[in-house]
Amino acid sequence: ASPILYMLLPFYSIAPGFPILYVIQAVILYSPAIPLYLIARKKLENDLNGFLIALSYLFLPMISTGTFEVLSLFAGLFIFAYYFYLEKRFIPFFIFFLLSLSTMEFAPVLGGMFGLVLIIEKLNKKNLRSIFIEKNLSTLRKYALGFALILISIVFFIADMQMISYFSFSTHSALENLYGTNPTSASSIFQGLTYGTQSKIGYIAQTN
Repeated sequence: ASPILYMLLPFYSIAPGFPILYVIQAVILYSPAIPLYLIARKKLENDLNGFLIALSYLFLPMISTGTFEVLSLFAGLFIFAYYFYLEKRFIPFFIFFLLSLSTMEFAPVLGGMFGLVLIIEKLNKKNLRSIFIEKNLSTLRKYALGFALILISIVFFIADMQMISYFSFSTHSALENLYGTNPTSASSIFQGLTYGTQSKIGYIAQTN
């Protein structure tokens, strides 16, 4: 479930083959060093520290998998989305957020978690008192973006599950690595996620 591949088709048509895919991947993976520098410079209030943060990203050994892997595109796109969020430029934020969700079927889970983080950041006694005691529902607007991102992520996740089921003629589910596990047992779920020669959790962490 990687709809972003359809958006890469115009670039791929220029020179069909793996080399153009490597170029596209390199641009998406390494260009986020620029917004990372801008974010770090602003938060740390120091140009040199911002530069070192960006440089450390460029020299991260795991940044490239060595092969074209659509899964690895998520991090690069999401860094741009986060930068535009901090700058309160919401049109490019939503563009990059949606692009990041279109990279893999589990990206919406990460997108939903980001929405949850935005809600938690604004939780305080004053806001909760205003909503539940004073019945001031206008306070809910502070949480609107977080709820919107969670809703969008849920829609993407359901669509991804349906897409995988449709194109596999209902013979494959993206959640099949959890099948047979005991949902009430944390160790059982963990074993289901890490089943195989290489941990699925480790692979996702490595490529992002």
